[in-house]
Amino acid sequence: MTDSKLSRADAPQPGGAPLVAYDELARHTSRDSLWVLVGDVVYDVTGLLDSHPGGTGPLLKWAGKNATKAFAPIHPPGTLETLPREATIGKIDQATIPRAVEEMTPEEKKMKAARDALPPVQAVLNLAEIEALAEGVLSATAWGYYRSAGDDENTFDENRRSFKQWWFRPRVLHKITNTDTTCRIFGHASLLPIWAAPAALARLGHPDGEMNIVRAAGKEGIVYSISSNASCSTEEIMSARQPGQNLVFQLYVNRDRAATTAQLPKLRSQGYSALMVTVDAAVAGNRERDQRAKGGEFVGPARGKSDAGGGAGVALAISGYQDPDVAWEDIPWIQSLTDLPIYVKGIQCVEDAATALEVYKVQGIILSNHGGRSLDYAPPPMAILQELRAERPELLDRHEVHIDGGVTRGTDVLKALCLGARGVGLGRAFLYGNALWGEEGCRRTIEIMRNEIITGMRLMGVTRIEQLRPELVRWAMNSLSYLSRQLDVLATKSAPNTPRSELPPPLASSSSSGGDGGQARKPTWSLKSLVAPPAPRRSLSSPALIATRAKDPPPPLKPAPRRPSARRSSLRTKATSQAGGSVARRMLLVRVIVLVWQAMCAAVETLGGALTMRWLWAARANEPTCAEEKKPLLADKEGLPVPPFVVRSPTDPSIPVVNAAERAHIHLFSPETAQARVSRTPSPNSASGLPIPPRRTPFHLPKTLVLDLDETLIHSTSRPLPSFNSGLLGLSLGRRDRPHHEVEVTLGGRSTTYHVYKRPFVDYFLRKVSSWYTLVIFTASMQEYADPVIDWLDAGTGILSRRLFRESCTQLPNGSYSKDLSIVEADLARVALLDNSPISYSINETNGIPIEGWTHDPHDEALLDLLPILDSLRFTSDVRRVLGLRGFSIA
Repeated sequence: MTDSKLSRADAPQPGGAPLVAYDELARHTSRDSLWVLVGDVVYDVTGLLDSHPGGTGPLLKWAGKNATKAFAPIHPPGTLETLPREATIGKIDQATIPRAVEEMTPEEKKMKAARDALPPVQAVLNLAEIEALAEGVLSATAWGYYRSAGDDENTFDENRRSFKQWWFRPRVLHKITNTDTTCRIFGHASLLPIWAAPAALARLGHPDGEMNIVRAAGKEGIVYSISSNASCSTEEIMSARQPGQNLVFQLYVNRDRAATTAQLPKLRSQGYSALMVTVDAAVAGNRERDQRAKGGEFVGPARGKSDAGGGAGVALAISGYQDPDVAWEDIPWIQSLTDLPIYVKGIQCVEDAATALEVYKVQGIILSNHGGRSLDYAPPPMAILQELRAERPELLDRHEVHIDGGVTRGTDVLKALCLGARGVGLGRAFLYGNALWGEEGCRRTIEIMRNEIITGMRLMGVTRIEQLRPELVRWAMNSLSYLSRQLDVLATKSAPNTPRSELPPPLASSSSSGGDGGQARKPTWSLKSLVAPPAPRRSLSSPALIATRAKDPPPPLKPAPRRPSARRSSLRTKATSQAGGSVARRMLLVRVIVLVWQAMCAAVETLGGALTMRWLWAARANEPTCAEEKKPLLADKEGLPVPPFVVRSPTDPSIPVVNAAERAHIHLFSPETAQARVSRTPSPNSASGLPIPPRRTPFHLPKTLVLDLDETLIHSTSRPLPSFNSGLLGLSLGRRDRPHHEVEVTLGGRSTTYHVYKRPFVDYFLRKVSSWYTLVIFTASMQEYADPVIDWLDAGTGILSRRLFRESCTQLPNGSYSKDLSIVEADLARVALLDNSPISYSINETNGIPIEGWTHDPHDEALLDLLPILDSLRFTSDVRRVLGLRGFSIA
């Protein structure tokens, strides 16, 4: 100790030592002498600068300050007891602490206001509401860590979206009053087929941390897997455990193998009933949301040494002790250290599933991509599960297979169980519930899932978990995937081998011998792959390529000279030329498919109309005659019988034929029905009485394309988005800032500035489709906001002059807005709506074209993907014939 360290206040401590004045604490802020205040004790942490798991940054940030708020939520009690005795300087003199230090920060005030405004716990109805409320009460560091995912967070989004691609096939007329949700999870009884997945640092949201989740899981009868990075000590966790409650320990193998060797034999005596080895996070993923939110304020737990410096995010700070070189050969070593059943968490392909279960004989596996936190574009667990069901169903029948990631509804759980999963894990949901209401929030999370699972089972016609089977679900293919599948048929002249991202393999309902899971997959091609062929992602998102791709197809370019400075440009122009040619070829092929389909529908309609006429003519011979003139009820001027006038829709062959004699009755009885079933332009009759088929040339009717605005063409936010090359805290490190437009909106006397960003390729998309369709913007936004945004998109071209706003929408009982296309175009056969929300086209479902909502991804290509189908739709007499195919099923 230096002499300055011995300078303390005169007030005595209980042990006889004087108290430490706050001014004295504030003087020790250098690498040579670094003090921090945790609780009411001052510590000298100079010796930790080279070994602190979170790097030197957090220690230097809190040097000479009160670090309690940063330290306490993260570290288990007793962490500071591992420091040398001389590192404890003494207790702080409370009388010397400045008032400014004790005042709440702006962030703390915001969090307090959000917590004071929380509704009662029973008021929340679903997990999405819990997540939305949790963001307000959590600090930026806590929310950044909890919500973060890898890179562009595509895997995080796909985890949730993958459940929406499966639809139920309910069975009816079954007795469903008594529904049993009990099952076995990790070898033990559970009241629900869900379990609380390991999620670190629960104390970031609530002082009791993991203890709240333990209590809730025990009282609700489900299993909880404790994270190696829990912020509560083992003693605290076990003190919250219910008698007989089953807890699973989740393991990250330590770089120091001796630490793991000493830890595993103690697990059973500590109260754990199984061991879960996580293998999908060999290193921490690139979680930019976490890195930006941290800002150097986080102090990592003392789990071991780390190579990471400060400012790299919470995830990297707490994972420094983990061994990145854990291999299959380590599984027998782990098995030798404990007699607990072992489950491997993080399996992401069929081959690894077979290796874990058949070669290393583990008790079970968890299909997981770490909640999207690790490798972006890793497959969602539901995709792996369907592969297992199709290729190795016996693994699902003989072994315990679970999934986690992306679950937001009880119906998501039921879909996974139908495909063969034994249970489903939820991680973030419990962290959010814990942050809001502690134990009650965690119990409410379980209660919501229980209600949704029971309701879903009853509506599916099942009463026990064992009754859930693959026959109760189907893959919901939309019209774009259907057309892509037909193109595969044309290309291969055989059954299509559609990529797994578009179509799952047929599901096996029972065990069968699986083939070699390691066989190489045959390359396939689909609509998306040729519309936007593989190319460097930076090239696809660069402004230079966007401008070049607008030429469809671009003229041949001379190869650039082989100079180092021109090499990248040469590669880009070559990729662009290939992309343009592929777009043109794909448009032609899709056009052929649509025209063939159109011709088939027209032929069926014409033949059906002729047969119907013959039937009606024959039936008319037996009709009674007019009593006065003794002539047929219908006759021409020369007294010859005329077949009854037939009205049929020229755009929809599925509409039944309606007699003209019945038409007046229909209009009188139900005008709405008549309008829906009778064409506005009746078909003319020939001299023979047979109706003349309406003109069927593809070009005879112009089409209207209705476009949504927010999340379809643009994204607006009250705060500017970071640039493409954003650095720490979102500060740009380069010159490629996102081009955007600012719109100031005044509503109710309050002015708000919105930053509006264009979806990638939107300018090219609008120029292209405006030559094919009449464009209409139909948005649920207010006109005061939408008008200037549309003007910015239109850029004076006039292609977006037709506009409809919120007042033209139909408000549904739940407050959502739907769009009635009949106010845009009377003939629904000639109008389509492109919208990211299915609710928007719920009134005219067969006129809707779905597109994924866009918020920030600079590599998004969804608008390009739609060009072939939009090019083909304009050649049909009824767009609903193609768009109505989206309910395709694979049994």
